[in-house]
Amino acid sequence: ESEAAAVVAKTAASHKKDKLSEEDQEMAAKRLVELTALGAAANDDKNLAEAATAVAAAREARQRAEQAASRAATDPKAVETAGTAANEAAQAAAKATLVANRVQKDDGTSDSTKASVLIYASNAAAEAAKAKMSQYEAASVQARKQAEDAVIESDAAKAEKAALDAAGASNEAQTLLRQLEEDSANNDNTLADARAMARRILENQQQADAAKFAAAAAQARKNAQKAADQGDVTTAEDASNDAVEAELGVLELLSSVEADEAASNDHKAKIAQAAARTTEDRQLADAAKFAAMAAAGKRDAYEAAKRIDVDGAASAADSAAQGEEGLLELSALVQADSATSDITRDAIRTAAIKAGEDRSAADAAKLVAAARRARQEAEAAAKEGDANAAEAFANAAADAHAGVAEMVEQMSNDASKTLADELTVAEAQTRDEARLAEAAKFVAMANLAKAAAQEAASKGDMYKCAEAASDARTAEAGALALKKDTDADASAPEATKKGINAAAKKTTDARRIAEAAKCAAMSAAARSDAQKAAEEAPLAPNADAAMSLAEKAGEAEDTVEEALKQIQDILSNLRNDKSVSNETKVAIAKYAQPIIEDRHLAEAAKLAASATAARRAAEEAAENGAMQACAAARQAFHGLDHDATQLRELTDADPSLSAASKANVADAADHVAAERRVAEAAECAARAHAARKEAVDAANIRDVDAAEKAVSEARDADEIAQAILEEARAAGGPLVPLVEKHAKKAQDERILAEAALLAARSKRARESVEAAATVADKKAADIGKAEISQALGDMKELEAIAMQRSPEVRDEVSAFKGAIDADYASVKDIVVPDKAALASEVISKAATLASGTRAAREKAERCARQNDEEGARIAADLAQEKANALAALDDEVSKSNWYDDSTKQKVHEYAKTAAEEARRAATAVSDLAARRAAEVLAAKKKAEEEAAAKKKAE
Repeated sequence: ESEAAAVVAKTAASHKKDKLSEEDQEMAAKRLVELTALGAAANDDKNLAEAATAVAAAREARQRAEQAASRAATDPKAVETAGTAANEAAQAAAKATLVANRVQKDDGTSDSTKASVLIYASNAAAEAAKAKMSQYEAASVQARKQAEDAVIESDAAKAEKAALDAAGASNEAQTLLRQLEEDSANNDNTLADARAMARRILENQQQADAAKFAAAAAQARKNAQKAADQGDVTTAEDASNDAVEAELGVLELLSSVEADEAASNDHKAKIAQAAARTTEDRQLADAAKFAAMAAAGKRDAYEAAKRIDVDGAASAADSAAQGEEGLLELSALVQADSATSDITRDAIRTAAIKAGEDRSAADAAKLVAAARRARQEAEAAAKEGDANAAEAFANAAADAHAGVAEMVEQMSNDASKTLADELTVAEAQTRDEARLAEAAKFVAMANLAKAAAQEAASKGDMYKCAEAASDARTAEAGALALKKDTDADASAPEATKKGINAAAKKTTDARRIAEAAKCAAMSAAARSDAQKAAEEAPLAPNADAAMSLAEKAGEAEDTVEEALKQIQDILSNLRNDKSVSNETKVAIAKYAQPIIEDRHLAEAAKLAASATAARRAAEEAAENGAMQACAAARQAFHGLDHDATQLRELTDADPSLSAASKANVADAADHVAAERRVAEAAECAARAHAARKEAVDAANIRDVDAAEKAVSEARDADEIAQAILEEARAAGGPLVPLVEKHAKKAQDERILAEAALLAARSKRARESVEAAATVADKKAADIGKAEISQALGDMKELEAIAMQRSPEVRDEVSAFKGAIDADYASVKDIVVPDKAALASEVISKAATLASGTRAAREKAERCARQNDEEGARIAADLAQEKANALAALDDEVSKSNWYDDSTKQKVHEYAKTAAEEARRAATAVSDLAARRAAEVLAAKKKAEEEAAAKKKAE
């Protein structure tokens, strides 16, 4: 038995090392055969001894396994030791089983021995099972410890491997437990021990799983924080998701453990602690994720701002805002959760503050990007001349700057220096961008105004062009004010100052071009107005309207002169400004030449309109018979002709002027000359008309000399008018018909004046005939009749000419001829006696009466001497009668035109003599009467004296 035990021990030791060598196997087999051969007597003892030895070995191995399991948490080799012991226990159990099997087959072995061996085999199997359980327990403890260490190390892989190891051990233990439970040979104590060990192994597995989840959450939290530091949102989100999964796993585990009534409170507390740790790590991982979002949003916003990616910056800012919002919500949750540690709360609160600053910085970067994009768009719009878009983008840039400025103003005193610096830089950047955008807006406004001015100038729209030039000046003023403000800002970058200075120069150039275009438009419009006035002047209803149009043309010419002066001033300033580009100079210079041509054309139009107005005034004055006004209007052509000729010479001598302009000026000069000819012809017609009126008036008063003078004037006017007509026909043009009209009028007036003269002559001749008839001037009467006949003949010739004229002329000439015909008819039958015979007859009659008067006086005197008072009185009466007759004759003769003064004197002398004779005859009668009365008185006195003497005597 001792040797057999030694062989067994040696065999077991050999198995522990390696397989037995062939030599040993042979020796052992040979020795066993020899021992077996000792006899059946020793067989039972040997079997019992082997079985007991196996049980003892199994028990000792189980004890070593249990010991190894108890120190598995601290002994890294405990699992290996327990495994070795379990294997040894299993070998011992196998040996016991082998012995039992052999004994059962051995008919030579007693039943008691067989029963004892079976018990030994069962005990050895139980010990082997316990040893194996201890091995699993050691493995689970070590796996749990490794998982717990992995939690500290935040090594999820290690924890997971450990959890897998623990799960493997637990699964093996559960399998073994089922096998033990299924084996009826195992007693209650064995099963109870196995179940207790399986429970511990399961709890180790659960604790390892909890540690696995905690380690996964810890590693996820660590990864999330690392990703947050790097701004890696994707990794942070993945880590956060991992933490969430870990938390879900541990919570599910905790739920199952808490539902397990067999689980100890200590075990539940451990699982709950792991779950709480996992939750905090998940919270920290979430916080890191949100922080990563905020940091990445800030970073991406800065990068987008550099790329001027407004959408990207906005999206990044939104991400930063989401990160901040998530952290704020998370912070609110953890602050309200008393189970969360202060460290976690502080960490999350700090992360929320940091995320808020990142969000602010991202918002600022977004505004910087918006300002830069707005500035870019404003500059692009400025290049395209889209002022509305440029203004909108400039406003957007200004809004962005205002937004950052407001953020700076509202920044908390607790804000970090980093945020303060970032916002300050962003505020400066947006301010620069806003300034540049505003400068671009002014450039766009100026360019739009310039383009509008150029377009308006091309269309001749002076008002729109002036409005556009005003807009350009407004834009330039804005740009210059912005430049002044920027130059005064010491903090403004030189690049910004240069950009704004360049923009201001662009607005100045645009304003200059716009003003040049305005000058061109103003000039073109004024020139057009002048030409239009010149075209409308001939159609004006009267001279005043034509003069108004001429004045309008003059004002238009003044406007062209002003436009020329303005553009010359602009060009003068350009020559003194070396910063102006050649392109601008060329753009402005191209407007100067048209204005120069407009000046010539406007002056030509003014001269044409003035000539038309003067001609109309001359025509109206001629029609109204206002000779002085007509002459004044015609004299205006002296200056107009001179100016038109001078303008034509200047235009022809200027090689820079176009052929069209030269032709236009030449046409205007020709027009002035044509209008002058019309005015001169109108004046001639007016002169002829006035002369005709004078001739008619003279004819009415029989003033032939005045009529002849008037006719001479009419003939002179007609002659000049015909010469003007020849000149007009030679020059040609649309005004020739007007000259023809006035020349025809002058001719008609001359014909009528001549007709009036003939009528005047006829009237005078008729009157002379009648006068001659009254004075008995036969010769004068014959001359008068001859003159009437001559006038009638001339009138017939004139009537023949008048038949080819207008009905009015024909009628008037016919009227004058009718008057001459009447004159001729009135004198045709007048017979004028001989004046000498009439004088001789009246003298003879006067002499006879005078002689009779003398004879009657002589008789009266003779009768008076004879005291023949009656005879004397009769003779005196006869003398008085004859004297009276002679006085009547004298009165008749003195009043008659038939007698000359000599005759009248002779008759008067006869009448005077006869009167004297009648007086003497009357004196003789009166003397006789007086003498007779005296004689009667003397006789009476004598008688009285005689009677008195007689009476005295008596």
